[in-house]
Amino acid sequence: MQSMNWATAHCDALREHFARGLSYSQIAGAINAKFGTCYTRNAALGRAKRMGLSGPIDRATPRRIFRCGRRRRSQRDWSGRANAMCPNS
Repeated sequence: MQSMNWATAHCDALREHFARGLSYSQIAGAINAKFGTCYTRNAALGRAKRMGLSGPIDRATPRRIFRCGRRRRSQRDWSGRANAMCPNS
């Protein structure tokens, strides 16, 4: 893993973009465009975490919540019979 020192101006830009609600991918792209760097999304995320910032402030759309207890698919094939591979079914 390569160690990277972030310049103060880069950290300030990260904080500014974070406050505007940009995603970490967008933040990294904006910093790279402005300063000619090559930070990744994960680099921006890790730096923000070390700076004490958390996830995006407000998302326009909430994330989908997955349920733990999904219904199982039927053991029957499309014809309505039991599984054709098991002759005893």
